Amino acid sequence: MPAIGREMIIPYACAGVPAAGACPILTVTPGEPLRLNSHAGDPLPAAGDDADPLLPLRLQLIRGCDLWNATARRFVEHYLNFAAALVEAGRADIEAGGATASGLFSYTDFVFSAPRPIPRAHLPVAGTGDAAERVAVDFAFWTGEHFVAVVIGPPRLLPAQLRRQRERLAAAGHGLVTALPATAQDWRLLFAQLLPEDRQPFWRREVLPCGPHAGTALDRLTALATHPAGARA
Repeated sequence: MPAIGREMIIPYACAGVPAAGACPILTVTPGEPLRLNSHAGDPLPAAGDDADPLLPLRLQLIRGCDLWNATARRFVEHYLNFAAALVEAGRADIEAGGATASGLFSYTDFVFSAPRPIPRAHLPVAGTGDAAERVAVDFAFWTGEHFVAVVIGPPRLLPAQLRRQRERLAAAGHGLVTALPATAQDWRLLFAQLLPEDRQPFWRREVLPCGPHAGTALDRLTALATHPAGARA
C-alpha cells in the first residue's frame, strides 16, 4: 500500500464538505500516527478526571458521529473500552519498560497512545487541497503511512455505490474495513483487524504517556525536578 508523503487536512464530523469550509478539520502528518493524545489542530476535549479520564474524549467522538447512526456511537464506546483493556492486559510490559518513571505515571495513562478514530472522515481519493475529491467513511485511522477507513452498520449505499467506494479508496492507497457488529465477539474481531496482535503494541513507541491536556510528559518531569515534594499532588 503506497505511503502518503505530504501533510494533509482532513474534514470530519460532517455529512459533506461545504465550499465555505465550515467543517471541522484536523491535520495528519507523514510518519506520525494519529493518537488519542495527538494535537492535530482540532479543538481539545475537556479534561477528564481519575474516575473516567476518557469520558470527555468519548463524548467528543460521539458528537462527531452521524446522529442517526447508532452503530457508530457504539463503535466509539466499544473501541475506547477495547483500548483500555489492551493497556490493562499489557500492564507488565509497560511497567517493565520503565515508562511509568518510577510511579510518576500510571500504566493506564498509555490508553491515550491508542490510535484515534476520526468520525465521519472525508478522505482524499484524487487531487489535492481544496480541489481534492473525497470519499466519506464512518471512521478513519491514520497510521502515519496511510489511512484505514471503517464502514460499519447496515449499508447506506447501493451495491454499485459501495463497490465504487471500495475501488476509489483502494486506488488512493487507503485500507478499508467493513463490519456489521452485533455481539461482543463481533466487536472484538473488528478491533482485532484494526489493532492486530502481531503488530507492536501501540504504547511501545511512546517514551512517556501523554494525555490530550498534558502538553508534553516532560512538563510533569520538570515539575518533579522543581518541586519534588508536591509534584505528585
